[in-house]
Amino acid sequence: AWGANAFSADPEAIVTKLKAQCFTLLQESMTNENSFVRSAAVRAAGESGDSALIGLLKKGASDIHPTTRLFSLQALVKISAEDAFALAKILLNDSDVWVQGAALEALAETGGKKSVPLIKPFLKAPDVTVRLSAAASLYRLGYKDSLPLILDTLKGTDATLRYQAIGHLGKIGTA
Repeated sequence: AWGANAFSADPEAIVTKLKAQCFTLLQESMTNENSFVRSAAVRAAGESGDSALIGLLKKGASDIHPTTRLFSLQALVKISAEDAFALAKILLNDSDVWVQGAALEALAETGGKKSVPLIKPFLKAPDVTVRLSAAASLYRLGYKDSLPLILDTLKGTDATLRYQAIGHLGKIGTA
């Protein structure tokens, strides 16, 4: 298929053919039983920035593996704010706290102030990881009174939670 003369052909035709082959490969990867392959496929789809892959990302968002759902949402944020906002509202109820946290961040990034009523209840979530994501998301939207939750977590003894708080401070430091 790619003989010696392949690159002397029309470059646009070559790119179109490569994109079609990559799209097929990503679609096939989504049927792989290995969740890491599916996660890698949605991550690659997001990195491509190609809106033709929105369907694949939506499919990934319902995968049984939380990393695939997480990567799908993060990728969709880069490609379609409208689709990401709709998906983030659904993933607020995900069973995985990391997916919930990413959903809160995606709501803030794609929905702005209209997402505040969706985010605020998560300041009282049972899981600290989710509360930290809610606080950081609200802070990025201008609600500076959510910062103490993050700062107080830095004073705790749980290294994992302190690490998360530091990560959120890094993100909001660029807001």
